[in-house]
Amino acid sequence: MGGNLVADSVDWGGSSITLDAAEHFAARVPVSPAERGRIARTLYDFPMECQVRGMFFQGLVDTISRAADRSTSDRLLTEAGVHTRFIPFVLMPHRDFYKLYFLASATLFPRSPLEQGFERIAEDFYPTFKESMVGRTLSAFIGKEPVTILERLAQAYQMSIPWNEHSVRKDGPQGAIWSCKVEPSELYPATFKGIVRGTMRAH
Repeated sequence: MGGNLVADSVDWGGSSITLDAAEHFAARVPVSPAERGRIARTLYDFPMECQVRGMFFQGLVDTISRAADRSTSDRLLTEAGVHTRFIPFVLMPHRDFYKLYFLASATLFPRSPLEQGFERIAEDFYPTFKESMVGRTLSAFIGKEPVTILERLAQAYQMSIPWNEHSVRKDGPQGAIWSCKVEPSELYPATFKGIVRGTMRAH
């Protein structure tokens, strides 16, 4: 692991961080003190083995640009300390994704709790991805059957964040059970609900 970064740096990359550094970043996010505490804990405890592919990261950037504008997404990337090109299949620190996600939630939904902001933003992840070259290719094979859509979504999720584990199995004639191992974040359920809802609406 890399050395701990000093508190006034937010360009973390793959380095380990101190709790002070996580709290310093959280102080930049315009939310309540309690929410800032959640942000700091999430970032400090985040497993560095958990990485995300560039196309998933690019999807969040595009979602911000669609909801606001390109200058807003550029500004939030700078505030998050993310300075890189997003190459579709290259792995990047998922913790950096969360920094941008926190800022986006507070910026796009300033009067809502983080959970609501995360869920609303995540609803746009798949529709945004579907418009990309990779997304157009993959979505053509998903079909219309709800369980099949969920199965393909789980496979895509697994490919996008290899450290995570996702699987779907049928439960009766119309049901399905999704099992997963994911990053340790209290806000993950909101992301999950948003992604599933947005995907089902898109099909």
